[in-house]
Amino acid sequence: MEDQRTFLVLANPMARRGAESLIDIVQRAAPLNASFKIHLTEPTRLAAGALIDLAGECEAVIAIGGDGTVAEAATGLDGTDVAIGIVPSGSTNIVARNLGLPNDPDAAARLIFDRTHTRRIDVGMCNGRRFLHMGGAGFDSRIFATTNKRLKRHLGWVAYLQGASQTIFEPPVHFTIIVDGIEMSCESPLVLVANGGSIIHPSISVHPGIRYDDGYLDVIIFTATSPVEIASTLGRFATRTLEKSPFTIHLRGQVIEISSDPPIPIQLDGDVVGDTPAHFSLLPNALEIIVAH
Repeated sequence: MEDQRTFLVLANPMARRGAESLIDIVQRAAPLNASFKIHLTEPTRLAAGALIDLAGECEAVIAIGGDGTVAEAATGLDGTDVAIGIVPSGSTNIVARNLGLPNDPDAAARLIFDRTHTRRIDVGMCNGRRFLHMGGAGFDSRIFATTNKRLKRHLGWVAYLQGASQTIFEPPVHFTIIVDGIEMSCESPLVLVANGGSIIHPSISVHPGIRYDDGYLDVIIFTATSPVEIASTLGRFATRTLEKSPFTIHLRGQVIEISSDPPIPIQLDGDVVGDTPAHFSLLPNALEIIVAH
């Protein structure tokens, strides 16, 4: 008789394809010797250490949801070596797509149980919370703060257009940014802190050379404030040459401090988690994720 294999399923009840149906897909893809602990995430987040207790002797945690759900699993597993498998079902799933994971839930579930390959990636920290892909303050965090979550469930990334229409005319903010002890100040509509380099789609990069395992966080500061400058920056974005824009600044480090006047929301992997000031740091090779190759 084969040894029992136990898995913790961490599912977002707001998952676009329905948490119950996705959990059922995972269970149907599992081998006969698999058993499950099932926990729903939002609207109540796990208390510190609760996920570690739930994971117990589990072989892996299966995160069903978008980038925020995967980041929550990573936060809850802080200090453990438990691997994460991902069944993508969020609005963008940028982490899963960058790692080459199947978008189809049946294929994603089968991959987790086959578990032929894993990859270790860096993890970002911000004010005690982990993130895997990107944090931001400014235009993006204001969009996430104002976007209707139920609308996001039904429309995906298109729902962010609602938030964008409400925040596009917000004025730039005065930022003080410290990267590995070097300080700078600027007026900016948006500051990004990136562990992964793309937005919306893996082919749209904010700066070349950003990788999940390069040992650094990358800071992208947008300095366009006038309509002409903003139009120029959007043009670079559309042609995928953003790194050549004269209205972006690229910095790289492992410890980043961001403060602003006035304080504004901070988003991590699409979830608003508080306001500035924010302390970012990097945990190199801190997370193991089940991947296709």
